[in-house]
Amino acid sequence: MGQNEASKIYIEKKREACQKVGIDFELFNFPADIFQRDLEEKIKNINATGIVVQLPLPKSINTEEI
Repeated sequence: MGQNEASKIYIEKKREACQKVGIDFELFNFPADIFQRDLEEKIKNINATGIVVQLPLPKSINTEEI
């Protein structure tokens, strides 16, 4: 979630909306200094029906590729 307060609020609203309609919600937090290839691999390994990547990402990550 990082330190972005707006993102924290937005994520919490997503969690609440999922609970309201019965959709599973799981939050994965990765370190801000994660490497691009490591983040890509972790996303692939989550193996979920739908994934929402919360922006902003660290400057070292190519958001368009993720």
